[in-house]
Amino acid sequence: MARLSYRWAAVGAVLAISGTACASGKGDDDAHSAAQVTYTRVAQLEPVHVSGDVFADMEESSTSAAPHALGEVTRGGKRIIAYVQGGSCGVMVVDAADVRHASLNLRSAWPTTGSEGSSDYPAGPYSSARGAGSGTPGERASIACSSNAMIIRYQAPDAGPAVRPVGHVTVREESDPRTTQLVVGSDAARSEILGQLEQ
Repeated sequence: MARLSYRWAAVGAVLAISGTACASGKGDDDAHSAAQVTYTRVAQLEPVHVSGDVFADMEESSTSAAPHALGEVTRGGKRIIAYVQGGSCGVMVVDAADVRHASLNLRSAWPTTGSEGSSDYPAGPYSSARGAGSGTPGERASIACSSNAMIIRYQAPDAGPAVRPVGHVTVREESDPRTTQLVVGSDAARSEILGQLEQ
């Protein structure tokens, strides 16, 4: 009887070791798959057309690369435009009735090496910037910028929900009705970022 118990114990130990090895292998495969995710860089996304000459003043600056819009949403009487220029992400807020009036223009250069910036979101690493508008009191924005995506938070006290998204942008309304979040990038990048934000 003692021999029988010993044999079953030995078999159980072998099965436990095999199960652990399989689980470990699966984890390695999942980690390997996650490491293989690639994204279309924001500079390679197809620019979208935005009405009005919203970048007129910027094109006259010393920056050699012209800005390209990647997405736009309308919120209240403002147009929120996400763009890239050279090695930077940007967000511009203009009056819907007069695009010559930009109340906010915020830009951040994306990290050039993996050791720079933060990894708060997928498709990083990210640099960040924040600033206040020059028009409406309480208007402000922040931007997290990587070469693969950008996450923009725009806040204004007198605007409703964002509407009419155009381009490579997904809108996420936050619990605070004053704040709208825009995720900009390829379909794959936006899907992963939104998945994390919804957790």
